[in-house]
Amino acid sequence: MSLTYSGTNYEVAWAGVKNQSITYDVRHSTAGSIRTIGWSSATSDGTSTNTGDDYTGVFKTFALAEAPFISVGIRPRMTVTAATAATPIQITTGVGHSLVTGMTVSVAGVCANANGTKTVTVVNRTQFTLNGTASPCAYGGSGGTVTTTSESEGFYEISSR
Repeated sequence: MSLTYSGTNYEVAWAGVKNQSITYDVRHSTAGSIRTIGWSSATSDGTSTNTGDDYTGVFKTFALAEAPFISVGIRPRMTVTAATAATPIQITTGVGHSLVTGMTVSVAGVCANANGTKTVTVVNRTQFTLNGTASPCAYGGSGGTVTTTSESEGFYEISSR
């Protein structure tokens, strides 16, 4: 990851995931580390999406006067590749999810019984179950995303110090 200032804009750049398009939420703070102040306390800079072609660079530029300190957070919206019709519902992501059992996630576009804010139990690097959910879940195989809701985990951070 890199963070640069051009005289009028900050630009943050990072390596995207190979062969998969992923949208990232981007936030910044000049008040301190986003892990310390909390994700929702940082200023939203919108989203950035990598194309998924090979290992592509992803970047986000935002206008801001140069600050003595800046922290930028990048949170992936993980693509759901499968959801089981079981109890509890098991989700598979296209890339490693970096979740820990007990974390809370926001699920969207999967199925009525999976969508919403849920607590997870990790199965392996790309699979986890959604605690308190039950079948049926008829996932069509595209359009679903999972995003962590933690104020201090589940995102990458880079700062000017």
